[in-house]
Amino acid sequence: MPPMSRREFLVFSGAATAALSACAKSPAAIKAGDAAVAAAERRRRNPQAPVREVSLTAGRVSLDTGRGSVTTWGYNGTVPGPEIRLTKGDVLRAWLTNQLPEPTSIHWHGLAIRNDMDGVPGTTQKDIAPGATFT
Repeated sequence: MPPMSRREFLVFSGAATAALSACAKSPAAIKAGDAAVAAAERRRRNPQAPVREVSLTAGRVSLDTGRGSVTTWGYNGTVPGPEIRLTKGDVLRAWLTNQLPEPTSIHWHGLAIRNDMDGVPGTTQKDIAPGATFT
């Protein structure tokens, strides 16, 4: 293959840059309250599904380590917090009250959940201020 000229290099570089920048365009953002999200939630959820309710309070907890006591953060006075068991199809309604001295959130694992309820403050939802409750 013959060597590439400077002009060919610039042409190919420009074309590659244009192609890659076209790939980077993302579709319009959909907000959690949009009608499309509400419709998707209605299709996904069984209206007869049982609703499991849990109330969580994030706060300071004294933990006995066996060699002394330490203060840490937990839920409902325990570390790591209460076990929440659900059956596939159940709906979880959770209240999180923040009794910590700093903003907090809760990130869920193992649940089909809307992105705005996923507990990543500043990214998918606002943090929960001290003294506030989030449902």
